[in-house]
Amino acid sequence: MECSFLVTVPVNIGVVVMETLLYFILCAMGLVLSSLVMAFFGHHYAQTNGFSCLEVGDDCVCTLNPHDPIPRTFPYAEVSNCGEVTGTLKL
Repeated sequence: MECSFLVTVPVNIGVVVMETLLYFILCAMGLVLSSLVMAFFGHHYAQTNGFSCLEVGDDCVCTLNPHDPIPRTFPYAEVSNCGEVTGTLKL
């Protein structure tokens, strides 16, 4: 009399392949999403650190790059201290 301790379970190969493919696709989507989040954070960090402001009368006029010949300006009306603008934007 033979005793076998190995029990064979019928496995559907198609289900295993589909589960593996689904796992791979979800991991790839997670990697792409986390890369996009890090790229957005880096872009936002670079913009907020390049923000420089000058006091013009009672207003504060800020630019992203002060050396740019045609700068994009952001005027803040009736701001007494430009340090309040640059200090609150940086995270």
